[in-house]
Amino acid sequence: MGGGRTTIHPLPAQAPGGDGIGFPADLAVRPALDTVALPNVRIDAASLADAHLLQLVETSGPSLALMCGTGALVIATDSGAPATLPRGLIAACTVRRQATIRFTGDPRRHGDEKAACDLTLIVIPHSAMARAGVPASLAEGVAVSSDPALGILLAQGRALIGHTPPPALAQACETHLVSLLAFAAGGGQARPAPAGTPRRHTLFQDIQRTVATQCIRHDFSAAQAATQHNMNVRTLQKLFQEHGTTFREYVTRARLEIAHQALLQAGNAGRKICDIAFEAGFNDIATFNRLFRRYFGGTPTAFRQRGRRPDEPA
Repeated sequence: MGGGRTTIHPLPAQAPGGDGIGFPADLAVRPALDTVALPNVRIDAASLADAHLLQLVETSGPSLALMCGTGALVIATDSGAPATLPRGLIAACTVRRQATIRFTGDPRRHGDEKAACDLTLIVIPHSAMARAGVPASLAEGVAVSSDPALGILLAQGRALIGHTPPPALAQACETHLVSLLAFAAGGGQARPAPAGTPRRHTLFQDIQRTVATQCIRHDFSAAQAATQHNMNVRTLQKLFQEHGTTFREYVTRARLEIAHQALLQAGNAGRKICDIAFEAGFNDIATFNRLFRRYFGGTPTAFRQRGRRPDEPA
């Protein structure tokens, strides 16, 4: 589905007001109803009430934030003046350090009717954009576009909410979403991939499959993965760096997802958490608990008691 070149129009300036709440994460968004964290891309679905304000705090490098809401939003970033986004339209803005998003309320409601806005937010690091050939200057400040490719990107991103794809599938989903962004940035035409990208991308997918099947081995290492794919460790590490992570981080994420899925299974309700962690590839329960809390926002015990991801609403 194609469209014309992405149109970028500055939105009318408007002071946002309200108080923000910051969170010291790579990208903190509150109050998020649901979150999907792909290898580099983050997707949030939130419901905002009257004057409810989100603050995004970016500490790992500049990112592009794409958003669309069922109500009018006021957006303020550190790279441009505050702006108003009409309901149903798509906003794109560069977040270098922080940004705030506020629902302005619905003047058409009557009596005690509550105003709310459903927001879809997708954040893509500039580093991931660069690998797909998307210029970082796509949206300085706050800009709006009705490009259908961006609408599909947001809709398909929101469709991932509630799912926890395994590492290889998560990477495939991310690649697809970034490709839609590249399509929109290219004026409705696919952008040519950098030289060597197809072969290296296929190679990286093969390594991802290796990690997915072998990460539960306690002795699994970068050297072993490199040998299996006929390369040296330095080349292997560079491949992961090109995708915004490291081999160690990727293996840790894969093991955490395996443990997460095991904790979801009713058949494991009576099993010790330390046994589940060991079978997922972890040697130390304290390390597992610390990493699980950092990645999922809560302890394995709390997660099991609630019967869902710790970052889901009570």
